Amino acid sequence: MPDLFAAIYPSMAATPAAPPLFVAVASDDELFAKQGYGLPDSWRRAGRPVELHVYEHGGHGFGFDGKPGTTSSGWAEALLGWLGPHGWLTT
Repeated sequence: MPDLFAAIYPSMAATPAAPPLFVAVASDDELFAKQGYGLPDSWRRAGRPVELHVYEHGGHGFGFDGKPGTTSSGWAEALLGWLGPHGWLTT
């Protein structure tokens, strides 16, 4: 079982043993924007930890650096900000 899960283009459901989840998605993603937030909602229903970041602009496939000039460009820093307090960045 992994210690955590970071879903960047999510579309799946949680199990009761699911690890903590980080989700980053753009609200203008043409593939996921109209589907709602099924993945983080399923984690919440399963009583599992979830962090959700919805960026106004970035479209689909904004990648690790986000799309330059869009709000998605800061998602990697948000992931690091989530990992640190959980102790997942310690050596």
